[in-house]
Amino acid sequence: MGKQADDIQIRDSLDTLTRHVSENCRQQLRTLRAALDRQLSSLEATIEQGDHGPIIDAAVKHVSDAAAERANHARQQAEATAAQALAAIEVELRARLSSESAANTMLRTALDEAKKEIEATQNKAAKAEAAQRATAAQYRETLNEQRNLTTALDGVQAQLLELQARFKNAQREAEINNASVTAAQHQVQELTAERDELLQRVKSLTVAKATADAQYRQLESVSQKLSGALSQMLREREPGRASAADLSTLATSLSEKDTAKSAPAKAASPAKAASTSTRISPPPNPTTAAPAGAQKKPLPFSQKARDAKRVKIRRGIDVTVDGIPGELVDLSIGGAQAILRQAVKPNQLVRLMLLTAAGQIICKGRVVWVVYEQPGTSLSVYRTGVKFAADVDEAAVENFMHDFREAPPIQGRHTSGVA
Repeated sequence: MGKQADDIQIRDSLDTLTRHVSENCRQQLRTLRAALDRQLSSLEATIEQGDHGPIIDAAVKHVSDAAAERANHARQQAEATAAQALAAIEVELRARLSSESAANTMLRTALDEAKKEIEATQNKAAKAEAAQRATAAQYRETLNEQRNLTTALDGVQAQLLELQARFKNAQREAEINNASVTAAQHQVQELTAERDELLQRVKSLTVAKATADAQYRQLESVSQKLSGALSQMLREREPGRASAADLSTLATSLSEKDTAKSAPAKAASPAKAASTSTRISPPPNPTTAAPAGAQKKPLPFSQKARDAKRVKIRRGIDVTVDGIPGELVDLSIGGAQAILRQAVKPNQLVRLMLLTAAGQIICKGRVVWVVYEQPGTSLSVYRTGVKFAADVDEAAVENFMHDFREAPPIQGRHTSGVA
């Protein structure tokens, strides 16, 4: 490649030199022609003025000789200039040829270094390409992460908007609640005033209830006395005709009349009065005053009700007596004790129902006693004892006692058949 460049430079130099020599020759020829044209013009003018033939010939010869001499001189100068240029070119070519070997060596060394640099550059390019690929993959991953982050950010912004809406709703609800609290405070103040007024009424009603209870006890004693007197009168007037059933019916009607008279006094007791307990005694048994020959029809009840073991039932076990809801207190094969929300009458035949996982246990029986109670709540209850009939399902009752007992069974006591 360096040798070709040198040949091109030599060729260009020769062409430049040739153009320079030919241009000088042409310039000199043009100058000679101009001088000859001027002399010819002057000769023609002279000829036209007169006959100067010999002079003109001599002048023409002189001009021709001068022109030839100048042309030879210009040619010689051009040849000398060309020879000098050729000599200089030859010297330069020889100098370049002498330095060509060293230049070739340097070129080979430079070529080897260039090859090494090219290989190093190729290696760097391969590494750069691998790095570019890795960078492109990382860029794609970054774009994917950016998309995911953008999606997550959109979701977070949506949640933020939703939370802001909820916060506004909560603020509105808080304002409404504040207004409700203020209204509730006013209501509490009003209810406090009403409670104080009701407490005053309760105190007055408690006094009235105590008076009514005293009157009820007096009426009960009067009723018992009237029942005894009436029985005595019937025996004296028609001895032997008054049966035990008639006397029992009459005594029951008198007892119901006395109870109806005392009912208004009971209704005056308030819901929040102190806890009291009133024993409701059954009407007097008229069979004691009946003639010795009268026989009472036997009832189908077990005579060993209290001989069975009684089990205390844990709290919260529901029971119903003729549809009246209540809570079972204790249970035995012969009877049960329950706290009812409504009153039942003594000697009333009832159906006591116990609820189990397998179904219902229905026990027929008779109310033996009832006690009115009013605990420290607004609910009045009636503690009731029920004696079961002889056809009770003893196995089912024993299983119920075993499943819902609270403590080991309590030894039964021999009493007059009270459950």
